[in-house]
Amino acid sequence: SVGTYFVVIPILFPVGVMAGVAPATVVITGIGVYVGEIEKTFEILPYDISEYASGALKQVATAKTYNGKAQTLSVTFNFGGNELVENTDYKLEYKNNVNAGKATVKITGIGNFSGSASAEYTINPKSIVGSTVSGVSDKAYTGSYIIPSVTVITGGKRLVSGTEYKVVGSNNKYAGKATIKISGTGNYTGSISKTFYIHPAKVTGLKFSSATKSSIKISWKKSSSGTGYAVQRATSQNGKYSTIALIGNLKTVSYTDKKVSPNKTYYYKIIAYKSLDGGKLTSVASAGIKTATATKAPKLSSAKAKSGKKAYVSWKKVSGASGYTLYMSTKKSSGYKAVYSGKKLNYTKTKLKKGTTYYFKLRTYKVVNGNKIYSDYSSYKKVKITK
Repeated sequence: SVGTYFVVIPILFPVGVMAGVAPATVVITGIGVYVGEIEKTFEILPYDISEYASGALKQVATAKTYNGKAQTLSVTFNFGGNELVENTDYKLEYKNNVNAGKATVKITGIGNFSGSASAEYTINPKSIVGSTVSGVSDKAYTGSYIIPSVTVITGGKRLVSGTEYKVVGSNNKYAGKATIKISGTGNYTGSISKTFYIHPAKVTGLKFSSATKSSIKISWKKSSSGTGYAVQRATSQNGKYSTIALIGNLKTVSYTDKKVSPNKTYYYKIIAYKSLDGGKLTSVASAGIKTATATKAPKLSSAKAKSGKKAYVSWKKVSGASGYTLYMSTKKSSGYKAVYSGKKLNYTKTKLKKGTTYYFKLRTYKVVNGNKIYSDYSSYKKVKITK
């Protein structure tokens, strides 16, 4: 029995000696009826902590949420009443612990401890709900599906399109109310919906067709989107345009304005619109055009025969006229042809036939943007050539 017949004295076995350092030595010394001593050496082996480590990891291997950084666990466990120290008694190794998905942690004993254990934990994608979305604004019809180029910022970070989010649209081709859905992908989840409006395309091809003293006719190219047109008019180039007519058929591509005054300039624009939710979704206004109404019909002052088979015709100046065109015929009601066009207020027609009666009519013209706008004809005057 130890203590009766011998004692054991550790020589190199101090408290806290590291496992696997130099061999430990024990001396066995006889006492009582025994004498002498025996010296032996033995090895202190590291303690296998696999079971303890596995239990500790299970307690802390809880789900995380992606934050763009390496996600580690707070691991603590005791052995023999003492808390083990990381990088002294054990080390931790992580794999796949940045991006969303399954991460792995492995604990391995070092120093006085051996063995290992592993555990998985989940890194969940981060929700984009509540993120700041910019770049969603109204667009004009193009004939193609429209997806706005958006910017998504969450937690101060600008997300990458196609990698961290994707955008799909609905009702996003024709004029009307469109929707896009922004969905997180990869390290992000959740979705955000945004609406915007697709406006009808800008009307093109607006041009002057004809005018009288009491009407102006304009025309334009058919729009490929919307449900109708709004005709807008102003009385000066930089003046305020007011809607004077609504045309509820895209196939109608002309308009005659009859609410005009003689000898006056007008400016026109056309807007395509789509009726929506009790209102109108409008296009950008077309390029404007300048036109005008004709002057009132001029009056011939006189028409007289002159010697040498000539006829002298005169008229008074008409305000707003760019020029005058004089017409002649040998018939009172038909056959009139222009014999003069210019700015003068009289004209002498030569080389006429003796004994023939000639009829003359006059009308003014205005030149606006290269277009001649004619007034009504004056009453005729006749001249009989006698000599």
